[in-house]
Amino acid sequence: FPSLTFVVFILLPFLDRSPHPVHYNVRPTERPFMTSIGVAAIVFVSLLILAGYIDVLGISVSTMWLILIVPTLAVWFGGWALLRSRQKNRETK
Repeated sequence: FPSLTFVVFILLPFLDRSPHPVHYNVRPTERPFMTSIGVAAIVFVSLLILAGYIDVLGISVSTMWLILIVPTLAVWFGGWALLRSRQKNRETK
């Protein structure tokens, strides 16, 4: 599992299929999908650190999986929806 996570993080920049060159100083609202993936990755890694204390916290493995997956997906979708709505508002002005 850790190697799969590492491979996904390494391959993520190559999965970005933007038709135009992207610079590092692009606003997050201009790239909502990639920004939300980055935020979700930070949440996921933070929760993996918490998963290291599963025996100390007394949490079952199935509960820890739930704690890993649900917040990560919620942060990804919430961040994407928020940034996408801001992007559409900016385009209409």
